[in-house]
Amino acid sequence: MINGNIYKRLATNLRPLVLWVGLMLSVIPLCYSQDGQFTSNSENMLLINPAYAGNNDQMNAYAIHKNQYFGIFQTTALGFDTRVNLFGKEQGVGITIFQDAYDMLESVHVNLLYSYKHDFWNGILSYGVQAGFNNSTWTGNLNDSVLVSDYGVNYSAEIERYRQEVSGFKFDMGFGVFYSDERMYLGASLSHMFRPELPVTEDEIAYLFLQRTLSLTAGYTLIPVRHSDYEIKPSMLVKTDGITFQAEAGANVWYKKQFMGGMGYRLQESLFFLAGWQMKNGLFVGTAYDLLVNKMAAGQAGYGSLELFVRYRFNIEVEKRDFKYKSIRIL
Repeated sequence: MINGNIYKRLATNLRPLVLWVGLMLSVIPLCYSQDGQFTSNSENMLLINPAYAGNNDQMNAYAIHKNQYFGIFQTTALGFDTRVNLFGKEQGVGITIFQDAYDMLESVHVNLLYSYKHDFWNGILSYGVQAGFNNSTWTGNLNDSVLVSDYGVNYSAEIERYRQEVSGFKFDMGFGVFYSDERMYLGASLSHMFRPELPVTEDEIAYLFLQRTLSLTAGYTLIPVRHSDYEIKPSMLVKTDGITFQAEAGANVWYKKQFMGGMGYRLQESLFFLAGWQMKNGLFVGTAYDLLVNKMAAGQAGYGSLELFVRYRFNIEVEKRDFKYKSIRIL
């Protein structure tokens, strides 16, 4: 017979998560994101929310590459953050670099991150800002069989206009807020405040732009039994620009804080699976695979997406040298 205390403990652990999920679902409008889409978001929160910078007391480096729909999209992201103490206040600083490639459109996003932290409730509440630039290039290698409307342009007349190569350099900015304690986290961020635009014709009649995007995240850590070697970490992510939406939910299971496996569902698109290994030297390596379940998307985009990610957490210790010495000539 199973001890009833186990069910009571599960119910106690799940109650805060249910409240967070209910809050998240109550504010979901309809939308999707134009940014690169990653599956390992729960393990790489810095790439979503600038307020996450400095969320732990170590230095953190990130690298992710995703082959989305096996060749249609290629996205690479690099990130670094650390916590600093200035004027007696805990703060975080960092940097993120994204490179996206979609057929004729290539983009690079570079952002500097800053977060301010203070104690709140049972954890830490952070406010963050990111500022940087977006550099996009339209290569213009169109042919008559390609519909220009596929790239966000409203008409396909005078297709010769779109065969030129155009690039643009734009300032961009975003904000975020992030709360975390020993068990849960909750975050919200707004990116592309200035909607970076790229004209694809010299007369600027047609152009592409990155829409302002709101990202909402939530997660919780469940320990099924006291002193268990297992941790279950459900999480969810919603991205919206107020018109359509992208939502996903999943759970990762950790064993002895070293081995991770998980799965989840991205609404109307795919099932995804994750696996990772946390080494004792601070290096974490993982992979994720998206299996498309939307028949229309699968027909156009093949079998799915593959993602590889690496995270390294480390400390830099400065060894104090003792400059005192005793001359052997003085006895």
